[in-house]
Amino acid sequence: MPGPYDPGMSPRSALVVSVAVLVSMVAGGCSSGPSSPDAAEAAAVVRQGLGADDRVEECLTDGFAASSDARSALGTGGGASPEEQTALGEVLGACLPPEELGTLVTAAVAGAVGGTTPEQEACVRATVVELPAEDRTTLLVGLVLSGDADLSQLDVDLGEITSGILTTCGVTLDPAPGPEGTVAGDSSGVSTP
Repeated sequence: MPGPYDPGMSPRSALVVSVAVLVSMVAGGCSSGPSSPDAAEAAAVVRQGLGADDRVEECLTDGFAASSDARSALGTGGGASPEEQTALGEVLGACLPPEELGTLVTAAVAGAVGGTTPEQEACVRATVVELPAEDRTTLLVGLVLSGDADLSQLDVDLGEITSGILTTCGVTLDPAPGPEGTVAGDSSGVSTP
């Protein structure tokens, strides 16, 4: 079954393509800026970025009120410490159970890729729901924090998880070069080989 990218792509281009599909749902990450937001602001930014409902925002507000590290993760511009990432993952995981995360990711993939079949969408949802807890946490934290200019280990891990989901479900991206040699859907400006 074909993967989400052309096997001839460089690893960086493949990572950018895989992450771009899911990061599109958070419009370049949910980071609110260089200072730590208050709990309500943090919850609103994450809710809007993920396209979640009011119940999730209420839960996030409570979680962010209880965790300054989770709030701080959003104000770092992509440079959250491991402790802040862990705290953010705990808040997000408590408010977005696997089934709800599966639904949100499925909607993001269907919207970003277009032309997905009902079978592929069901597969994406089931695959996300069945991810090991650590991978689900990485997916959540990565979707919220990814999108800055620096490629971090979180971005690499997120790319591996998203690529695995897309490959498992037979969701392919258009690997045809776009303007100036970039991959379609790649807004990073990284040229393909």
